[in-house]
Amino acid sequence: MAQFTRLEVAQAMKETGMIPLFFNNDIELSKKVLKAFYGGGARLMEFTARGYFLMKFLES
Repeated sequence: MAQFTRLEVAQAMKETGMIPLFFNNDIELSKKVLKAFYGGGARLMEFTARGYFLMKFLES
């Protein structure tokens, strides 16, 4: 089940004005970058399933 409605996501996109995209095979570096995005005001981030470690990352 979705945590946010489509309207809530669209509103966050409008308010933020950006959707940062980042990918790196290093889990710890990825966590730091995503935390930096959040600290900078981003509330939406695109994290694509490019790496073999995606499920491990999402579980941590």
